[in-house]
Amino acid sequence: MKSGSWYKQQYYQLDLDITFSGVGAGTAYIRNDKLYLDVTTAAAVSATSMTLTTPISFKIVDAMSIRNGGGAAVIDVLNGAGGTSVITTALTQAADTDIDRAVTINDAASSFAAGDDDLVISVGTATMVGLLVLSIIPTS
Repeated sequence: MKSGSWYKQQYYQLDLDITFSGVGAGTAYIRNDKLYLDVTTAAAVSATSMTLTTPISFKIVDAMSIRNGGGAAVIDVLNGAGGTSVITTALTQAADTDIDRAVTINDAASSFAAGDDDLVISVGTATMVGLLVLSIIPTS
């Protein structure tokens, strides 16, 4: 599907493949101009990461996390495993129901091509329980 065709459809949901390294469960999907990761990730001693395969080309223009309780978490959005951070400062969630938003998007790392598996979400400490919302615009 072409990115422009997908973007013109209202209320369209596209389910994404998500792979967990470490312990975790959740779903990922694109709905309209947002990419959602609804996850419960139990991070062990080492960091947990989630890798998504992107079915369309897009650019990330905003990021926020919505916490549903549990311990504190540090969340980063990367372009490639161990790659460049898309958000210049990781999202830091306190141990309550926080809504955190990225301050700056790194435009040099925010583009993803269709069919790639370069979109990596890293949970650096504790656990992430909640929703990560990435605002996206399609690219060709």
